[in-house]
Amino acid sequence: MRQPKLFVNHNDFLITNKDNISFENVDIQQVDSVNRIFGYCITDKEHFQNENLSEGAINYIEKNNIDISGIFCAVRLSDQSITLSLDPLCQFNLFYFSCESFFIISSNIDMMRKLHKFDINPNYIFDQLAYKSIMRGQTILKNIYYLQLQDVNSEENSQSILNVLEDFSIYINRPEYSKYDNLNYYDLLRLYRKRLDDRAEIVANKFDEIHIQLTGGADSRLALSSFAKFDHIKCSVYGDGTSQNRLVFEEIVSSLDIQVANPERFIGQPLNNSSRVIGALARSSYMKLNNLTFYMNGLPHDTLKLCKITGYYGANIAGGVDLPYQSNIRNTRLESVPKDRFTYFKYVSDFVNKHKNLRPVALLDLFYINNRGKSHYAAHSLLDNIYASSVDILYDYINILLVRKAPYSDGDINKNAISVDLIYLQNPQLAMFPYDSRKIPEYRLFENIPLINCFKGYMFAHKNLKSFPVLRPSPNNDDKNFIRLTNEQGSEVCDVRLFTNDLIRERASHYPELKHLTKEYDIYSRIFLYYLLSEIQVLDLC
Repeated sequence: MRQPKLFVNHNDFLITNKDNISFENVDIQQVDSVNRIFGYCITDKEHFQNENLSEGAINYIEKNNIDISGIFCAVRLSDQSITLSLDPLCQFNLFYFSCESFFIISSNIDMMRKLHKFDINPNYIFDQLAYKSIMRGQTILKNIYYLQLQDVNSEENSQSILNVLEDFSIYINRPEYSKYDNLNYYDLLRLYRKRLDDRAEIVANKFDEIHIQLTGGADSRLALSSFAKFDHIKCSVYGDGTSQNRLVFEEIVSSLDIQVANPERFIGQPLNNSSRVIGALARSSYMKLNNLTFYMNGLPHDTLKLCKITGYYGANIAGGVDLPYQSNIRNTRLESVPKDRFTYFKYVSDFVNKHKNLRPVALLDLFYINNRGKSHYAAHSLLDNIYASSVDILYDYINILLVRKAPYSDGDINKNAISVDLIYLQNPQLAMFPYDSRKIPEYRLFENIPLINCFKGYMFAHKNLKSFPVLRPSPNNDDKNFIRLTNEQGSEVCDVRLFTNDLIRERASHYPELKHLTKEYDIYSRIFLYYLLSEIQVLDLC
């Protein structure tokens, strides 16, 4: 039996038992022993980010990964065995391929393509069209799958990859998912609150400056509640005086005397031309297909140890994102696509039936974590942490249990009742401000801004605000083969430079079902289509 080999570089790893392999033009080396974290994690004492680990540190992660925050895979190679310890929600992007003669498991799809010929996966294309995200373990290449939470949190998984790997002394370290089953909602609430404060302390002690993107939503406010006591915290937001987020931001920072990041800084070049977009798609292993207009994809411009705090994995992980359409009739964007092109319906139906005893909001969280979460946030976070430091202290398996055990209706949970409970334990003023009821409303739905919003008549003092200052590197506009996308009124809505209209149509001609997305007025569909076809093109050319 051929022994597997482990190859690593700073950001990625690959394991295979294939013979006679070669990585042309790839900076990666075979190693005989290693203890290393890929991605980032926060234990009860330390923050680690793409670095080698001591024996004590990796032992702790392996024994306690159910309690560790972050998006990571800790890799240990010793005594002819390999152990992989993933984050408890399995958000780290880990890909695998198995056939009769060999297997490959890696954090990078392009590295896998160096070892074997793979075809484009049509299921991925139509899953993306329907859900605007990956789904059911499918990647852009046939027979390469991504590992899901349901694979790790089960003794039986559909691809049986864990059994294949164990035959070769490669072990996926399963978190102790039953550890907190006996705790009630209020015990979980207090435990989670303490963890948030401990993580904030660890991060605050490591970095010179902490930046928090503070909006009107509950997750960013929850993150702020743990950091507000530190004097090197600065907050930022997007928008001007017509933005609900900006107005709430101004009220919070002025009332709590919090420093403002003025301006907010981005590093690296924006994804404003075709080569950068394609490069970013490849670096995310084709997981992060949309929302790529700005992105930390360059080297830091100074030596300041800066950490950006995100608030994504809060107490309501799915954030109102529903299940994918069970019929293309309900979605006018897909009505011209033959239904037989969509093959995910059984997967969704089986998933719902398997978890039918869960309350609906808990089921949505679980579906999201197994599918969209890995591309929507996790892929972006992994890339950010190559070039900078970006942390979400809210990430915790306890979030799943809080939603299941909360004594509130699903509607109240969707209005962030759990987050308000958590914030209130630390900072009642921040939890309630400026509301006179206990639940944060669905702030994105408000219309009468800035004259009056629907916080039961609360009047904002701040008006006529200019856009929040943001410092971005000057874009390199050498790519002349582009178009600017504008909305129906002629206002620019996206600064992404794209290939010409004719070239987009030519690419789409290989997939006739996609042609309807090239309508001139459907700006966002065309951006989406461009990214999708860019993925297909770059893989076809290789």
